[in-house]
Amino acid sequence: MSYNITEVTVVPQTGLRHTATLIFMHGSGWNGVLSKNDLEMVFGQEFSFPHIRVVYPTSPERPYTPCNGKIQRVWFDRQAVDISAPEDVSSIKPMAEELNRLIDKEVSLGIDVKRIVLESVPEAERPLLFMCHGDSDKVVPWAWGERTFAQLQQRGVKGEFHSFPGLNHSLCKREVELMKKWLVDLLPDV
Repeated sequence: MSYNITEVTVVPQTGLRHTATLIFMHGSGWNGVLSKNDLEMVFGQEFSFPHIRVVYPTSPERPYTPCNGKIQRVWFDRQAVDISAPEDVSSIKPMAEELNRLIDKEVSLGIDVKRIVLESVPEAERPLLFMCHGDSDKVVPWAWGERTFAQLQQRGVKGEFHSFPGLNHSLCKREVELMKKWLVDLLPDV
């Protein structure tokens, strides 16, 4: 079974110059096109920028253990959807290599690696993180998101954590607005 990224949806910058890139990774069982459509539906318009190209890769299909081995579009496998369940590390390395190929492509287009954001984690000397979580999430409990953010902060990752009251496992317009502002502040046009 091949674990290569074969589908990539791209929203080009709306201005003349492409000076930064956002690589937006979808959640388990989803794909790049659905993520793009979700952002547009929640935001009420295309999620685009004058100078930032948005790339939506789709993960390859693989057996996913939490779904009894059913074939799913996921970036890596894990034993269960639980904070204490281990990830299948052997499935992470091939995906990291695939994502590095996407980054290399952007660099070949003239984009500085420090102006490439991978799902809101920039490839810079000091990683930054923009993280949002609904406090009513029944798939990935809010405490898991809060704990993950705290652990990343302990490792020196700087960032923002936004909690959304009443939000389940989905997006909301305010979340997308905050993310867009954060990206433009992080990656201003040059």
